[in-house]
Amino acid sequence: MPQIDPKNLQEVAEWSGLWVFIEHHAGELAPVSRELLAKGRELADQRKVPLTGVLLGTNVDALAKESIAYGADKVIYVDAPIFAQYATEPYVEACAKLVAERKPEVFLIGATHTGRDFGSRIAVRAHTGCTADATKLEWDLKKVEEKSEWELIMLRPAFGGKILAGIVCPKHRPWIASARPNTFVPMDRDDSRQGEVEKISDMPLSGKYHSRVIRFEKLTEVGAHIDKAEIIVSGGMGLAKKENLRLIEDLAKEIGGAVGASRKVVDAGWISRSHQVGQTGTTVRPKLYIAAGISGAVQHIAGMQESGTIVAINNDKKAPIFGFSDIGVVGDATKILPALTEEIKRRKGKA
Repeated sequence: MPQIDPKNLQEVAEWSGLWVFIEHHAGELAPVSRELLAKGRELADQRKVPLTGVLLGTNVDALAKESIAYGADKVIYVDAPIFAQYATEPYVEACAKLVAERKPEVFLIGATHTGRDFGSRIAVRAHTGCTADATKLEWDLKKVEEKSEWELIMLRPAFGGKILAGIVCPKHRPWIASARPNTFVPMDRDDSRQGEVEKISDMPLSGKYHSRVIRFEKLTEVGAHIDKAEIIVSGGMGLAKKENLRLIEDLAKEIGGAVGASRKVVDAGWISRSHQVGQTGTTVRPKLYIAAGISGAVQHIAGMQESGTIVAINNDKKAPIFGFSDIGVVGDATKILPALTEEIKRRKGKA
């Protein structure tokens, strides 16, 4: 697709509306899609344009209705057996056709394994950019007020998370951005919401693909599931040695939480990467986050600062983590953790 002239109102007007890629697995809507529908709803209402979900699958009519319940005005549902499970080439071909024909102004995609594979390829097909791992999406309201021009500012961490870089794409459409799970807060489900489902069952596809999905196998090692946990107890290098991770595990088990870790702990080989919290790990938003022996590097903070209540335990009273915590405890985590675990057991009548 050629560049557009941002000053040519006719060219700009051809691209309209916000789209959200509706990701799903095993018949369930991916949580990140609910989150992006909420953010898309906010942006669409400000722009006064419709919010459209793009759903590819087969026999997933219920997910189209669910997408409307979570904020979409319309769902374009492409129904074909080839879309039963995610496969790169047919998914990209179908969505690239829709983008070329319908010309959305914005396309939001989850930064999951699927979204990372999918989003960049759509951007290449459309000759536009893709802002990966956006943490904020907002209209440039100053430009709207001064020039009546709408431009989406896509912000993401840069320079190791030390700054937020605002990315704009004035000469290309659509504006494509991906966001990690737990970046935005989903709307409450409202099954009374009304919307349109456009079902397409006859989209012509080339079928000339270089790969195919044979089967999906569920991993026997399920990992930490920290992205879904309501309570997380994370450990850092302040625990001094690998064996002291047991103190984290004991507390997490006692309070029904998941085990998290800093990047340095993962890089040291103390625990698997599925437990890593942070910019290069998993973004989390639990109700309670306990950081033990974690100093608070910007990369770690970027992945957990939206937690409900943050408790920090560190023997350095000047540790950056205390600037983001609701409760700070200055002391040796290897002594405080077992004492805390024992006190919880005592109050539960176990000790």
